[in-house]
Amino acid sequence: MKSSVATQTGAISALVCGVSLLAIMPNFALAADSPLTEAINRLNADIQQHREIRLSDLGIDAPIVLGSTDSRRELYLPVPAGVPLSDASLTFDASYLNGEGGRNTLLLSLDGYPVRAEGLSEAQGNAGATLGVDKAARDSGSVRLGVAWSSIVSRVLCEDERAIGNVLRIEPDTRLNYSYDANLLQDVGAAWTALPAKPGIMVAPGSLAVGTYDAAWRLGVALERIGKHARILSFPAVQDSVDLSALRIPAELQSIPAFASLNGKGMHALANPAEIGALLMLGQTPDVQADLAINDPQLLKAINESLDAL
Repeated sequence: MKSSVATQTGAISALVCGVSLLAIMPNFALAADSPLTEAINRLNADIQQHREIRLSDLGIDAPIVLGSTDSRRELYLPVPAGVPLSDASLTFDASYLNGEGGRNTLLLSLDGYPVRAEGLSEAQGNAGATLGVDKAARDSGSVRLGVAWSSIVSRVLCEDERAIGNVLRIEPDTRLNYSYDANLLQDVGAAWTALPAKPGIMVAPGSLAVGTYDAAWRLGVALERIGKHARILSFPAVQDSVDLSALRIPAELQSIPAFASLNGKGMHALANPAEIGALLMLGQTPDVQADLAINDPQLLKAINESLDAL
């Protein structure tokens, strides 16, 4: 899909998802064993990407309700195809009603393997659980959550055993958290599925060229077709405000003015191009660090100028 968009516009280029722009930075004339070089190398080596995928991100905005004697549902949560996961867990957010008593059973499975079963007998309550997810690569590009709900009420012989008052509610906040090594993305398909639910598309500052505008629009449409909602990010300019509350700057870099001016702040107005270069290098700020970029001469010029200033 991405390839066809690029063919039509001649203007799309993908950056490594969420990784800082160290890979395209000019070489610094620093001693190989200096503390500053070591700090930069640590930043460059940190390519672990973290993702959280909720059912609401997949278009499930209302609770899924399971009732009757035997009700089942399978939910597919996307992950990068063929890439091992790390620190993966699935938070099952659910509750139940037990208005008619009887035997209620909840069975959860991951990729077809049963991992949790319990009886739920109170009048109502929490049916949530946190499940560990193994690190095996999924060639299918998804983790499959199976939910089975059974509710049987003992009745007089020949009477209907169905219970409309016994139901399970699966909340849209059910979510999968995981990390992966960006170096292991081997093809466009894996990189495409690895994008977050709301990927950022970086465009050149100021007025956009016709080709750039068209490419961004087509890329946004392609993302919508796979259930993702694009955010258009214009390359930052001096005096733009950015949120630095989550920024973590290595101690060795805090001796450099551009980094020192960003340290320990919340909202901050960018004072000069060097600060923009510092944010690009750190790769931690959502307002600056995009997942995709439109290959535009004006954007490349802005990136080079900010890195040169740094």
